[in-house]
Amino acid sequence: MKTPEGIDRLESFVSKFSRMQDMFVDKLLPLFLKQSGEIPKTAIDNLYRLEQLNIINNADNWVDMRLLRNKLVHKYVIT
Repeated sequence: MKTPEGIDRLESFVSKFSRMQDMFVDKLLPLFLKQSGEIPKTAIDNLYRLEQLNIINNADNWVDMRLLRNKLVHKYVIT
């Protein structure tokens, strides 16, 4: 990962992954809940609500993905 190509790939992945999660969790999810007659809450609460509605299998997986993203960003910044 310490090659310029490796760093570029990691940066690209983290950036795209972050945008995907941000778009889904911060924008689409609250809009979906609102349109469904729900009151959107925090991102984590919204994910657990989707799990209750059987729309996603496991909200904890989404939280884990977010934590992984944060680790990748910090690892990239440090190295």
